[in-house]
Amino acid sequence: CTVCVVCSCIALVGGSNCSGRVEIKYDGSWGTVCDDSWDLKDAQVVCRQLGCGEPASADLEFGGGIGIIWLNKVNCIGLESFLWDCPHALVGLNDCHHKEDAGWRFNNRNVQDLKLVNGRGPCEGRVEVLRNGQWGTVCGYSSDWDMKDAAVVCRQLGCGEALSAPLYAHFGWGTGRVLMSDVNCKGQESALKDCESRTIFCDNYYDVSAVCSEFFSKPCTGARLVGGSSSCSGRLEMLDGYSWKSICEANFNQMAAEVVCRELDCGVPKKYQGGMFGQGSGTVWEKKIQCRESEKKIFDCSSPNSAAGPCRLVNGSDSECSGRVELYYDRRWGTVCDRYWDLQDASVLCNQIGCGYAIEAPGQARFGEGKGEIWRDNLHCEGDETDLTKCPALDYGREECTHKNDAGVVCSSEEKAVRLSGGPSRCEGWVEVYYKKDWARVMMESWSSRDATVVCRQLGCGTRTQMPNSSQYKKSSKTVCLKGFLCSGNEKHLGSCSQPKENKCVGSANAAVQCVDHLDLRLTNGTSVCDGRLEIFYNGSWGTVCDDSWDLPDANVVCRQLQCEAAVEAITPVSYGPGSGHIWLDDVHCQGNESSLSICTHRGWGQNDCRHKEDVGKFKMLRLTDGCSGQLQVFYNNSWGSVCANNMDKATAAKFCQELGCGSLKSDVKEELSKLDLDPKWLDNVRCRGHEASVWQCPSSPWGKNTCTRTEVAAFSCTEALDLRLVEGANNCSGRVEIKYGDTWGTVCDDDWDMKDVKVVCQQLRCGEPMSAELEFGGGRGVIWLNKVRCRGTEAHLWDCQHEPLGKNDCEHKEDAGVNCGSATTAPPCFPIRELVNGADSCSGRVELQFGGKWGTVCDQYWTLKDANVLCHQLKCGYAIEAPGQARFGEGSGEIWADIFGCEGSETHLSKCPTSVWERGDCTHANDVICSCK
Repeated sequence: CTVCVVCSCIALVGGSNCSGRVEIKYDGSWGTVCDDSWDLKDAQVVCRQLGCGEPASADLEFGGGIGIIWLNKVNCIGLESFLWDCPHALVGLNDCHHKEDAGWRFNNRNVQDLKLVNGRGPCEGRVEVLRNGQWGTVCGYSSDWDMKDAAVVCRQLGCGEALSAPLYAHFGWGTGRVLMSDVNCKGQESALKDCESRTIFCDNYYDVSAVCSEFFSKPCTGARLVGGSSSCSGRLEMLDGYSWKSICEANFNQMAAEVVCRELDCGVPKKYQGGMFGQGSGTVWEKKIQCRESEKKIFDCSSPNSAAGPCRLVNGSDSECSGRVELYYDRRWGTVCDRYWDLQDASVLCNQIGCGYAIEAPGQARFGEGKGEIWRDNLHCEGDETDLTKCPALDYGREECTHKNDAGVVCSSEEKAVRLSGGPSRCEGWVEVYYKKDWARVMMESWSSRDATVVCRQLGCGTRTQMPNSSQYKKSSKTVCLKGFLCSGNEKHLGSCSQPKENKCVGSANAAVQCVDHLDLRLTNGTSVCDGRLEIFYNGSWGTVCDDSWDLPDANVVCRQLQCEAAVEAITPVSYGPGSGHIWLDDVHCQGNESSLSICTHRGWGQNDCRHKEDVGKFKMLRLTDGCSGQLQVFYNNSWGSVCANNMDKATAAKFCQELGCGSLKSDVKEELSKLDLDPKWLDNVRCRGHEASVWQCPSSPWGKNTCTRTEVAAFSCTEALDLRLVEGANNCSGRVEIKYGDTWGTVCDDDWDMKDVKVVCQQLRCGEPMSAELEFGGGRGVIWLNKVRCRGTEAHLWDCQHEPLGKNDCEHKEDAGVNCGSATTAPPCFPIRELVNGADSCSGRVELQFGGKWGTVCDQYWTLKDANVLCHQLKCGYAIEAPGQARFGEGSGEIWADIFGCEGSETHLSKCPTSVWERGDCTHANDVICSCK
């Protein structure tokens, strides 16, 4: 019996399914567990994890294992979901021999009678129960399946808490009988069978599901050769999470064979042939495997949806993206009845097989009559489902239809459904639509600006259009013409508009479109609008760009489009963290002179073989040699260089201070002798005009062009970071605004003070939405630091906004500005983390963080492995292997900042976790937390 979780696995070896030597897979290798401190509580966790009932007896009769002994001194409390959640010694650190390997015998009479299927792991999916040796589903016909019921399921399976309780066969229809109906749990039961229920006739359309907090998002994968004379010959099988699957020869090729041999350390393939080593058992891997020679493992190869079961298109007239719809079920192919078959159903199918969206949804066996079963009837898709099995429908094997009613589909084949031809770019030209195996012209008759808007949106060229000068376009040679799309303007593609009619190409001009705002771009997670992870708005949502083939010409196009001057560097892989959602573009190839990224060639919208860890980041490197003072230097063309002082004024230097997060300008700009041995002077004549969002938008001489010497490089000092607070209010999110400059707190004058300024204050203090700009908090004392503050509302700090020079004003304290913000968020302001202190390397040691300008430690009272995992991820140190306290790496000094980080483990930064207390008074440095990452 083997269960995998987050690419770690546990198994019992040398016995039956529920007895044997305990082994775990870690870092790609199987190893054993030492029996030091091993007891009933540890065994209970293994039982729960494997679904093997209660532990019966400790047993060492299963013999010693081989290889690494991964765990020692395991000390579970018995309630953990997984063995590796229990306290234990450092992974791989022990003084044990394999004769001490832990083993256990479990009580088979309590083997789990409940499972979740079709999800991302055993803690998510359709609920199925075991009755009299047969598995069946649970019906939610009365829609009374709720979170209490799901909570019992999650508890029984040892899967944490319930996150959701989906209805209506959310994870697909079951194939067995409905064994429970109208379940009514109170939420405290230990097993689903203890809840009230009844058994009634019910359709699988109403199958219920559960999603638990401990769902396994990264099941184990692998490959093996079986049935041969050695480990390097045999029938190929692939481990897809929880079961081994054999591979269809038609979905495999020589390049894939080379990857398999490389993965198994078996040299190069001599021969591959189907059926040579006999038939496999179980399920078949139905996806086509496409490798590119460089992959190290077969699972690194792509498996495009276009070849994926359980559906296919047969007898299409032009490509694999049209034909009769067939579904694979119960090891047989069957058709779909055309009753209620429409464009929404067809679009789900087209998306599922990687063919874009549906252009037509014909019935009456347009692509010929199929044979065998008719698996589906009366489909009712919403259009946003990921595959047909998620759509409500009548039962498999309907008898009311015949094969004369077989449904078909014509998909767009992605972007080929529409194009703009004859123009200077892909976003301007004559409108042509793919029709009957060729391109057809669209006539101006009945064509409107609403139709043009849809075309621009579909092509990823923005949504605004203008009338083009079509006389410049090359004439179309197409002899078939269409008219009558009649779009409303809100559709995502022409296929959602009215079906066009074929027309003679006489008497009307051709329709032409010029899209003028080609593509919306943004850079996120950086320090300015010209720095960060690249994201694109397409088809109604933001997504990222894969770094395959990404280089400086591509980055230059982005910079130009964002009005950020030239690109200093194109950064890959991710420098600003992984994004989320769609990966819109891959294999982008720009010449560097394009006006928009959308004009560059690429793989096709949404077509990629990437993960978000490959998201493109682009940044400009900038520094002052002494932190927030010294000589100004930029990184360009793979080296650091100076910035000349020519023409640089105080306003420009202040902009650099702001860009660096160093507050405001403290000194005049002066000329100095460069500190660089090799001193390329990359920038000269930099002079900001005052309205730029970033220094990279300020005018300057071209990169590398200058008239200065080594003694004329720019140097200046900034104030360093300022601080902000609200005083005399009802809470931390209302009061008089005060800022700290140097060691002195002062106020802000209300001249020009408005809600945009208030918004920046509220955002900076993480205090919710701005509510009002008040003067009711009384006058302060001392210096009035800021006056005539003019924020746009998007700045990260109040001092990033335009304002008079620090301390310059004609105000009195009766004019001190105040604010009211909404309630505070649960987490404190984002704080920097120091590298782990006093450890063996930068990924182990005492945890120290900065808050309020001071460094301090963390109390170990409630520090957990989940908290440590978040920190390891934040420091780019992998994952946590232990999270002890008691100052193992020495006691810190100064503040003890935090207690109770309530991390879930998936947060990207420790400051994202809810934190209950800051400045702990009941901890000492003897309780300082440490962290060890791997």
